[in-house]
Amino acid sequence: MDRCFRAMSARGMVVLVGVLALCLISGCYEHVSRGNQSLYRFAWWVGPMVIVGGILGVLIGWLLRKRSQTWGVLLMVMAPVLLVIVAPAMYSDHVLIDDEHFETRYGFWFSPAKHNLRFEDLREIRYVAVPGSRGSTNHELHCIANTGQTSVVHAGDLVRNTVPEILARAKARGVIVPSQIR
Repeated sequence: MDRCFRAMSARGMVVLVGVLALCLISGCYEHVSRGNQSLYRFAWWVGPMVIVGGILGVLIGWLLRKRSQTWGVLLMVMAPVLLVIVAPAMYSDHVLIDDEHFETRYGFWFSPAKHNLRFEDLREIRYVAVPGSRGSTNHELHCIANTGQTSVVHAGDLVRNTVPEILARAKARGVIVPSQIR
């Protein structure tokens, strides 16, 4: 096995681990319906896969340090960070939607972003595209209350999968929902 790691460059190894992690995490959610409620959360196996990925990252970093001290140590340091910061979020992030409201919880376990918005309190919900870093595009729900106050719900992987249902239920409750992403 050590020969495999010697054949691959340090940068290639880090990129491989990163790509595998992203492939495993993005889009892996489950949808549970109970009556008129919909609950979206990461699939049960995503948390354990992040934990396994963090442990493998330490082991790969240990083997990689012989070839490239910098990349090996970096991977050995970043993998535990993945375990401590990202893995707990896989168990606590969720979106709950019913006919009356929607609520979200996402982000770091020690400082999550939480939203609990009742449709009757909203005048309009806009699903907008926002320029991100390095030419990327992020999406957000701009929820405009009857009072004029705007709440911004970032539409990361989990929330983005719930947007069609949120918008449909909001529209059914009389909330204005423009039809295009801006």
